[in-house]
Amino acid sequence: MMDLFDTIALEVNEKVGQLKDALATGRSTSYEEYKFLCGEIKGLLYIKDYVLDLKRQLENSDDE
Repeated sequence: MMDLFDTIALEVNEKVGQLKDALATGRSTSYEEYKFLCGEIKGLLYIKDYVLDLKRQLENSDDE
């Protein structure tokens, strides 16, 4: 069963996929836009890792 954490991670993955597709198809019109898209991907992946780490911490605290 998916919980809130998994739902957020799934949404982040979908957005990252869209941004990667934009980069792969050359939709960025300048180097600045390219850097911006890369920064967005990096930020989203950081958030995903943070959310999944928080989920693990909460699950571990429930076991104690």
